[in-house]
Amino acid sequence: KAHDGAPEAFAALAQRCYHPVYLTARGSVFTEPTRSWLKDRGFPTGALRLAPNLITIPGDATVEYKAATMAALQANGVAIAVGNGNRASDVSAYHQIGLVGDHIFLKRAEYASEIDPVIAAGNATGVDSYRSLIPIFSAYQRAP
Repeated sequence: KAHDGAPEAFAALAQRCYHPVYLTARGSVFTEPTRSWLKDRGFPTGALRLAPNLITIPGDATVEYKAATMAALQANGVAIAVGNGNRASDVSAYHQIGLVGDHIFLKRAEYASEIDPVIAAGNATGVDSYRSLIPIFSAYQRAP
C-alpha cells in the first residue's frame, strides 16, 4: 500500500516539471515489480534506480550507494532539487550531493525516533503525511 497522498505529492512536483527519480536500496532483481507497483498506485512516471545487490544493509552501505547514484545522475546533467525519504541515511546521502535541509522531506511515522534529531537539527523537514507536501510542492516555481 502506498502512503496516503504520496502519489499526489509526487504528481504535484511532476506538474511543476520536477521529474521524479525513484531511488531505493532494494535489489535490482525487483525492478519490474517496483515499476509495476509505482504505476498501479498512480505515481508519476520517473527514472527508477535499484541497488545492484539483492540486499543493501541500512546504514553506511545504503548512504554510499544512494549518494554515488545521485552523484552519477548529477554528472550526467540531472539537477537534484528535492529529496524525500524516511531514514537518517537518506539525509546523509542527500547532504553528500549538496541538497540542503529545507529541500529534504522525511516521513516521520516509521522511524520517528531515528529522524527526529535530524529534523530538530535543521538537516531535514519532517512531515507526518505526504498530503501536507502537496501544497508545498504545488507552490514550487516551475523547474527550468
